[in-house]
Amino acid sequence: MRSLKLLVFAPLHGTGGMSVNEGQLINALSKYSESIYVFSFVSIRQIICRQVPKLVFPPNKNVKVIMLPGLPLPIIFLPIIVFYYGLISLFCLVPQKLLNLSVIYVRDRYVGIPMLMLKRITKNPIIIKFGAFIADELSPNVRSSLFGNIFSTLETFVDTYLLRHADIILVSSLTMKKCIEKRFSVTSKILLCPAGIDPDKIRRIAFQKNVKGDKVRIGFLGSLAWWQGVDIVAEAVAIVKEKLPNVELFIVGDGPMGEKIASLCENYKIKYTITGFVSHEEALKYLRSFDVLVLPRRKTSTTESTVPIKVVEAWALGIPVIVTSHEIFRSICKDGEDVLFVEPNPEDVAKKILLLVSNHELKERLAKKGLCLAKDFDYNRTACKIVEKFENLLKEENVIKAK
Repeated sequence: MRSLKLLVFAPLHGTGGMSVNEGQLINALSKYSESIYVFSFVSIRQIICRQVPKLVFPPNKNVKVIMLPGLPLPIIFLPIIVFYYGLISLFCLVPQKLLNLSVIYVRDRYVGIPMLMLKRITKNPIIIKFGAFIADELSPNVRSSLFGNIFSTLETFVDTYLLRHADIILVSSLTMKKCIEKRFSVTSKILLCPAGIDPDKIRRIAFQKNVKGDKVRIGFLGSLAWWQGVDIVAEAVAIVKEKLPNVELFIVGDGPMGEKIASLCENYKIKYTITGFVSHEEALKYLRSFDVLVLPRRKTSTTESTVPIKVVEAWALGIPVIVTSHEIFRSICKDGEDVLFVEPNPEDVAKKILLLVSNHELKERLAKKGLCLAKDFDYNRTACKIVEKFENLLKEENVIKAK
């Protein structure tokens, strides 16, 4: 199993969830592969100003990371985007041939199109990580506009091309798999690759001292975007505060709704903290200090089919989770046993927060069940299955070539 050589296009610089996820997956894949060469895109401005974020992890010795300038253009410039990343793809053919790389793994979706177009030249299996239906993530206001219609059409074209032409598609859940099969008639080549955890890092954080005083800390972790429901959390805490004066809202993350959330907290006179972007290690330390992680995310195709990494990490650290009753959670969790389900509205969220903090037995039960659930999201197990699939695919292609 150690003979596999991978060429990877994935974001590894920064503190976002995608970078953290890919960093941990690649580190796990490296344990079962001979070598991995990763091209990670950063902005041209960051390169010029020497403000490139650090790698999300110190890579293993058989992982080589190369920075490349990304092209931060909106999807309406799709021909330019494909042309630019096509040039990048052609450039990457040189190390691919010299190093005799066996599989190409693409997480950056716009790189996927030219790489698939060049497959006749590369003659390597191409694996696409499909994270979301981007068109579905538009806010309702944008979706109804002319720009929203153009955006949706182009993003759907990208999704269709990637899903129809990839050799293997990695998805986060069976729910996402069923959704792809229904919308794009793609079946046999889909492989599960859920967001996961690095058990060693989790153990390191779990044994550190936890200091937060006598406050009841209601926590949120993630990007402050409309679909995340962080505004719902703030409004729910305002209701909780009437019965629980020592409550505080602790938000780990940053995003476009940051000012709105701060304004809500000020208006409701809520004790709150918004950390902004922090390293993954720091985020885990904050997460461990929560009394509960609250994620009343609004319902989109992505939230319905994806268990976010922060939920898995909360489970692994023994932190109870309150989450919207998305399809993916209903398929693997029981309400009141593994998590507490809510509808994404302040009243229901406040009700469940008060129920949890007043019931020690419930809190302990959710914490213990979370530890059990987290074991199914070990990236080492996932990586082993993926590498086996890669190698079987290579064997099949070699048999076809021999014929």
